[in-house]
Amino acid sequence: MRKYFLKKNNKKLIFSGSILVLIICSLFLNGQSKIVRNIHRGERINLLLLECNSEKRSEYYGTVLLLSYHPVRRFLDVVTIPSATKIKKSSLKKSKLGTIYSNICRNEKDRKKAVRTLKKKVEEILEITIPFYMQIETEEFMRVIDLLGGIKRVGKKHVILGGKEFLEDFYQREEGDYQRLVRQQNLLKEMIKKFKWVPNLFKIPQIIKENMVTNLTLGDIWAMCYEIKKVSLGNIRFQNLPGTLRKREPYYWI
Repeated sequence: MRKYFLKKNNKKLIFSGSILVLIICSLFLNGQSKIVRNIHRGERINLLLLECNSEKRSEYYGTVLLLSYHPVRRFLDVVTIPSATKIKKSSLKKSKLGTIYSNICRNEKDRKKAVRTLKKKVEEILEITIPFYMQIETEEFMRVIDLLGGIKRVGKKHVILGGKEFLEDFYQREEGDYQRLVRQQNLLKEMIKKFKWVPNLFKIPQIIKENMVTNLTLGDIWAMCYEIKKVSLGNIRFQNLPGTLRKREPYYWI
């Protein structure tokens, strides 16, 4: 019995110590965090989140999401932007939003330029300023899912999939655009749940090492994850970019 209580108390001490270390690290890193300054001022935070696949054989270029967070109301708005969205004044053979990233990556081998160029186009489409961006390739995203302990399969309460299995299941299903958007939204909810668990906050430096392209600092990302803990799932509002699908080739979202 004594060993049980000692073991239990040790777990509590480790957990409390972890929280203390996290707070100290956060105070040190957040001094230069733009995200923290926005939160203190009560200013909305706009972030472009990209999960891209730049493989030549694929016509699917990934997920483009605008995350807009209001720190006072604690509402998170998520706008899904189809990669097939038609763009104006483009020299590309296919004037789709998604082709910007893959075209620059293939021709110039510059992921950061690809992300920034795509972000600029999204700003033009939505007519807003998006100061922050975060992008990760599909294979890197698989490793992040593994690092977080896997993701629950949608519709299956007790089935946890690793990164490779989850994304194979996610992308290989035969379904329409609407169903895919719903699955993207559910995936985001599951990822948010993961960061509501404090031990996963200590994995953020490892996640950053997964070669993601971002202009966020470690302090920024820690601040964002801490804010996520305050957001209830009911305060996450999903929207899709309004428009219509051109029903003949080449297919565009207009």
